[in-house]
Amino acid sequence: MADAAALRVVHRDFPWLEWLTFRDNNTVTSDFNNCKQQVVRKDEFTAQLAAARTVLKVMRRLKRFAFVIRKLAAIKGGLFSGASDHREVREWYTEQVQDFGTDLPDLENICILTDWPVYYEGTGSARGERLTVVKKSAEDLDLAQWPVGLRD
Repeated sequence: MADAAALRVVHRDFPWLEWLTFRDNNTVTSDFNNCKQQVVRKDEFTAQLAAARTVLKVMRRLKRFAFVIRKLAAIKGGLFSGASDHREVREWYTEQVQDFGTDLPDLENICILTDWPVYYEGTGSARGERLTVVKKSAEDLDLAQWPVGLRD
């Protein structure tokens, strides 16, 4: 999850940052399943995302942002309404990415990393345009490619 306090520190120390993949641990690996994410209740989750969006709005140079919402943490936290079938899970992640894009129209790409190797990437071609969200596999990326790493 995107922690607002940590994002403030990143913005303070790296105000020119354009790409950020925000993870819950400090291991250097392509496998984002190593992220240890606590289960949160729906109201806590909503408040945490709102706080993160507030910080991200002042990070004017940021163009790409990725963060982790583990599927199991979301299910246990009651963030899905029903049995959490594949369609509902895909729609929920798509909605989260699109909501971020609506609130943060300067971002060109937003990714939510779920369970390795799955991530959802939202891309917009124009400022403020609703993001197109595609479910992808990080196995198709080089270690240096965003959101796992950086492209040259």
